[in-house]
Order: sequence, then C-alpha cells, then structure tokens
Amino acid sequence: MSLLHAAEIGKTFGSLRALDDMFIDINAGERVGLIGPNGAGKTTFFNCLLGVLNPDSGVIVFDGKEVNNLPVYKRARLGFGRTFQRIELFSGLTVREHLVVAERSRNGRGSFLRDLIWQGSPSKAELAACDEVVELLGLGDIRHELIDSLSLGKGRLVEIARALMVQPKLLLLDEPSSGLDVKETEAFAEALLRIQKERQFAILLVEHDVDLVSSFTQRAYLMDLGRHITNGATADVMKSEELRRAYLGDGEGVQQ
Repeated sequence: MSLLHAAEIGKTFGSLRALDDMFIDINAGERVGLIGPNGAGKTTFFNCLLGVLNPDSGVIVFDGKEVNNLPVYKRARLGFGRTFQRIELFSGLTVREHLVVAERSRNGRGSFLRDLIWQGSPSKAELAACDEVVELLGLGDIRHELIDSLSLGKGRLVEIARALMVQPKLLLLDEPSSGLDVKETEAFAEALLRIQKERQFAILLVEHDVDLVSSFTQRAYLMDLGRHITNGATADVMKSEELRRAYLGDGEGVQQ
C-alpha cells in the first residue's frame, strides 16, 4: 500500500483550471520528484497535498487514512513534514531554538507565541532531541548562532532539521535549491540523502533543477498545464519525448 496516494485531484481558481485529475503515489522510504515547466501547477498540487489548499475534487490518502478535510497541523502530526521555496525561519532565534519550537509543536506543548518570545525553559529531553538532529545534520558548531547570521545554504539545512523534529514519514521539499549555488546544492543533497537513508522517511521533491532531480530521486512525475504527462523511473522520464515537449516544445532535448 502506498504511503501517499492522491487521485483525480482538481483545483479551479475562478475560470482557471489549475489542476485537472492529477495523481501521485509515493511508497515508504522513496525519493520521488515532481517536475514541470513554470506554470505547470506543481506548487498548487503540492499545497493540495499538504492541506494549504483544499482540492475541488479527488481523494488524498496518507498512511491508510483519508486526509482531505484535515488542516495542515493535523497532517503534520500524522507524519507530513515540509520546507518552503522561500526560506521561512524566525529572525532573532538561534538554530537550537528553532528546533525546540518544532519539538513543542509536535508534542502539542505550550503556546507557539510563548515559544517565540522564549518564555519557559526547554526540558533536558527537548534539548536532547534537538541536539540529536543538530548533530545529524552537522550543525553542532552553529547550534547557538542566530539564524540571521547564517548563509542561505546553512539556513536550508536548519529548515530540514526543523522538519525532522516532527519525525516525518514523508518530507515534502518545495524547490530547496532555490537561491543556492552549485556547491551548496550538492552539499545540501548529500546531507539530505544521508539523513533520509538513516531515518527512512519518504521524500517528494518539487524542483525546477532537473540535474538535482536526476541525481537525487528514484522516480519522477512530469506535469504540465495542471495535468499529469508521464511518470516512471527518473532516468526514463528525463529521456522522454514528453519531457522534451513540455520544456522545449521542439523535441531537441534537455541537456543534463
């Protein structure tokens, strides 16, 4: 049985049909890419899976449970984790403090506002859980540094660390290479692959960087104009005529 199964997903904004019978299946521990040209509907589909948007039609099943009507925070507690295309971190907090906020959110402890203004000391158990993830991502030497002082590449790793605090079964990554240079993207992918193999969560990677998708994912779904075009082993999708037409329209190929 799939960890995530979404079928016949439709979404309309006014007269615009943004999604038209989209579907995806992701198994436990898999790395799956979702690709398509600008305007394909990737982010809309991603947000429907997360519960940020409610689809007009279709069904979303996660770990055997239909989640269509569940809000984002309840999906998170079932095992959805996510990062954002534009980095979403809190100015004025340290790396470790970000993780404590995530740990308390997972456990349903305390007030989010109280955590942000840092009232109430974290417990030894909370700090131990945070430090385990910090070390896992190689962030131990900057755990007490303010987010404001970090490079974008380090900030992306902090986002991953925060997402891992909810102990995800599925981690959804929204264009994580955005703003990173080639070396930062390679370092990010290496760290994520190492952690994913250790923790055994599945990954859905929504990404415009076809090189990253090619090197990182095992399967890929191609969409365009809100519709599924093709899917299969990533290498096969990347060599497909459908991908060439979607990106170039002239059948001359996508350079890897």
